[in-house]
Amino acid sequence: MIILEISDIGKDNSCNLLIGDFNARSQIWGYGFEDHRGRVLSEFLTLNNFSICNRTDLGPTFNSSTGHGFPDLSLISTAHQHLLDAWWIDNSDSLSDHKLICVQLADGQVSYVNALDFITVEVYQGCPQGSVLAPHIWNFYFNEILYLSNDHGYLQAYADDLVLLVVADSRKKLETEVSSFLDDLSDNLKVLNLEVASEKTLVVVFRGTQNKNKQKKGVATFKRTPIFKIKGRTIRTVDSLKYLGIYIDNQLNWNEHISNLKIKIYNLIQNFHSVSGPNWGAGVSLLKHWYLSVIQPALLFGAAVWGSSFTKQQILSLFSVQKVALIKISKCYRTCPTNALNVFLGLPPLHVVARSLFIKFQIWYDRSNEYDFINVDHLDHFIKINHINLNKRIITFPPLIKNPDFDIYTDGSGIDGNVGATVCIFKNNILSQSFQFKLSNYNSVFQAELAAINFAVGWALEGGFKVNIYTDSYFSIQVLKKSDVKSGFINDIKSNVFRALGSVGLSWVKAQAGIPGNKLADQFAKSALRKEISWISLLPIVF
Repeated sequence: MIILEISDIGKDNSCNLLIGDFNARSQIWGYGFEDHRGRVLSEFLTLNNFSICNRTDLGPTFNSSTGHGFPDLSLISTAHQHLLDAWWIDNSDSLSDHKLICVQLADGQVSYVNALDFITVEVYQGCPQGSVLAPHIWNFYFNEILYLSNDHGYLQAYADDLVLLVVADSRKKLETEVSSFLDDLSDNLKVLNLEVASEKTLVVVFRGTQNKNKQKKGVATFKRTPIFKIKGRTIRTVDSLKYLGIYIDNQLNWNEHISNLKIKIYNLIQNFHSVSGPNWGAGVSLLKHWYLSVIQPALLFGAAVWGSSFTKQQILSLFSVQKVALIKISKCYRTCPTNALNVFLGLPPLHVVARSLFIKFQIWYDRSNEYDFINVDHLDHFIKINHINLNKRIITFPPLIKNPDFDIYTDGSGIDGNVGATVCIFKNNILSQSFQFKLSNYNSVFQAELAAINFAVGWALEGGFKVNIYTDSYFSIQVLKKSDVKSGFINDIKSNVFRALGSVGLSWVKAQAGIPGNKLADQFAKSALRKEISWISLLPIVF
């Protein structure tokens, strides 16, 4: 039977190299006698101009407790025999009674198409099961099955794991179409000597709610669970199943997948016990690297599918999953809040990272344009500060200067993702001028505070005025005094402040303390949130 199949493959002379277990005996390839299968195969080799690559002097290709032999043959067409460089047996452990067969070609190449490009790779050895090329060889063999997709059913596959998606507007129609498609699939697989394992096949039915609006849209509603069969064999219907590492439930709410992450994190964290304890072991930086390179990718596997949105309960579940690792890394008490661990370890919450992976996938795969893209020119960046003069890095500015021309109050505000800044200029305690700006939604309130201070300094320099600047952002003043800040955005502001030394005072005032200038600045900063974006600041980075 196998000879007939091989003959059909080679009718157009497209079959040049055959490697397999032929289970045929002949003196030609090392046996002491010839059986019926050996005679048939010998005739096939002669009629189709094939040569045998095997070298019997290298020993048998099959070795077990009951005997040994040469059933594994490598056949090459005589037209391509000049490409054969070497043939040998690899005696390393093959996890089988059959040894690994290696065929080295002089110019062997395999070409295939992946998701992005047409790839050509050189092949100098055989292709044992589990090798890098084994999936591609399988795909060549299995590819025609995927062409069975039609308007009634869509097939997708990863290696030999098949998924069939069928949509119908009634239970009866769904049962009929699924069973019909599966029967057709079974027939086509039989041609390839393959069979669907009905005992391993599972069905998940996604159901709509019972209401008229969804019925009009064609969403099926069922009074009983549909029954599906393959060639008369019933397939088990379940509420959820695991496919390629992701639990898919019939509500598509991903609750079961997130619940199973709790089991997964304890398995992943076991290795921590041997390298770190409360008062000993690996340091935080090494454990963070371990978390980011091993644990987090494993937990967020498939987040491009299930990370679109989360309920409050799911976010809490992800917090509890992540906290197990954060406690081990930080060596803190178990009572430490998860949010606090996220902040001082610099590790964002899992649901935030999962959401970012989902958005990234939508942009890359679906080419989605529903997300805001940031101009790279507006990204803040680290700079080398070693070449900056020490006087410009360590700035000591007075909180107040005598006889100022103006008093300036600055403020920043943020509500519901909107960020605004304002600069209020007073002359003799009377408002002289005010400036209001709305920043981009990716800017922070801290950036708004700094940007307002920078604008006030620039306004004073441009007009040659002596001014006192008041802000309720104590941290903004402190960061301008730091000598090791690498943010380009911060260092540009420090450069302006350095130029204004002697003509500008900068001091902190308490917020919500009834100071008229600060109170007015706060109101103007909030009113700036209703304006159109008029000031694009840099995307923040950690400095």
